[in-house]
Amino acid sequence: PYCLICPGKDKIIHHFIFNCPKYQREHHIFMNATCCDALSIACILSSKIITPHLLRYINSTRHLKTTFSEL
Repeated sequence: PYCLICPGKDKIIHHFIFNCPKYQREHHIFMNATCCDALSIACILSSKIITPHLLRYINSTRHLKTTFSEL
């Protein structure tokens, strides 16, 4: 599937967390909260410190709300 905001871009986790302009504000808040430690998907998914910030980011985008409600 493709991102509905960015024509031609695959709807992948990396795009959702790092690149999609629709979530630019949320991304900025996420990066500030993690002190820019969240530079890769591997780092984000393996860090217990970053996990709460990631869940906050996902909730703030409301991207998965229809699927999972609140995380």
